[in-house]
Amino acid sequence: MLHPQCIIYLAHKLPTKIKSATAIRHYSTFILVGGHGKSSNDNSDQVLMYNSETEGWDELPGRLSFPMTPLTAMFISPGTCSYYGLE
Repeated sequence: MLHPQCIIYLAHKLPTKIKSATAIRHYSTFILVGGHGKSSNDNSDQVLMYNSETEGWDELPGRLSFPMTPLTAMFISPGTCSYYGLE
């Protein structure tokens, strides 16, 4: 678990204000999905990954189909869905 001071530090480096985003651990970093801005009606469709080398956030090319929060997300290894014809 991240120390509260670390969370505050990382939050100040976000490209936009985001609250209630879903965090997914991805190897040695993590990804934030969705969330909302200043109001609970201002939902986000962004997918951001923390870059420890630059100590900043990279916006990933994928987006949610529509902005939402709360949501559940998980990392699935590549090829997991090929059994179902999804790639």
